Amino acid sequence: MLLMKKSGLMICMRMALATGICFVAASLVMGEQPSPPTSGMALLSIPSLPNAHRLHAKVISGGQPDGDAGFQALHDLGVRTVISVDGAKPELALAEKYGLRYVHLPHGYDGISGQRSLELAKAVHDLPGPIYIHCHHGKHRSPAAAVVACIGAGYLDHQVGLEVLRLAGTSPDYQGLYKVVASTGRCDELDAVVVDYREAVEVPPLATAMVQIERTFDNLRLIEAAGWQSPAKHKDLTPQHEALLLREHYTELMRTEEVLARTSAFRELLKSSIANVRLLEEQLRRQPKNATEDDLSKRRSESLAVIHHDCRHCHRAHRD
Repeated sequence: MLLMKKSGLMICMRMALATGICFVAASLVMGEQPSPPTSGMALLSIPSLPNAHRLHAKVISGGQPDGDAGFQALHDLGVRTVISVDGAKPELALAEKYGLRYVHLPHGYDGISGQRSLELAKAVHDLPGPIYIHCHHGKHRSPAAAVVACIGAGYLDHQVGLEVLRLAGTSPDYQGLYKVVASTGRCDELDAVVVDYREAVEVPPLATAMVQIERTFDNLRLIEAAGWQSPAKHKDLTPQHEALLLREHYTELMRTEEVLARTSAFRELLKSSIANVRLLEEQLRRQPKNATEDDLSKRRSESLAVIHHDCRHCHRAHRD
């Protein structure tokens, strides 16, 4: 729970519309390529830390650390605190192994609430650094969270923050993330903010299912890149099993109360996804006579592309 004085709330939640929203509109409509931010943002080319960027001497944004190698990399960078804004349960055992503190402050793709924005700003201001803020891929939610936190703590301004999103690869489709960066103000009274930091919090079933779907789809992408075989570095991943898991994730999602309460259009999109995953399963299970490996690979990739298209369509209509 977050508590704060009324005067502090008014200061922290002021809207920087004059500069921020105008900059978003101009950059998205005109498609201008931003120059490198004056904060000294730098890409950290570390394979086990996907899309990791240093925004500030104290703050790094990136993707989910890849197992032991990822947490070892964080340790080598001197990171002391890890903040997850992803819906998945944090890797607490690995963090403990490498002497890192985990804080779980998840948010969605549609934006970041005012309360969560303050919690993030308070975290980067008060917790031991350097701090690594991550989501799954490190392209959308974590750059937005890191920028909002840095603006709130006074480390970055709006223009630099918006450039950071573009350089990190945050899709303009996620308008809520761009808008929250443009509307977040510096909080001059962070001492009045009290946050109960937790290493893991409960996430609603719909968000949990989306995390599972996303990760299983990523596994299928790895399998596709390996010629629809088990990847050399992930022998535990098998094509038919991952396709089966993906279908089961969608099927279980259809049974949740959150989905049953949604519109029929939303449920129809899920049904379409289930049908398309079934087709991929069939293509992985059966090999038609006279079909070459290239033909089979092409058909499977086409089916995976259709599933991805379904996801994108659903996100634009119901999430972004």
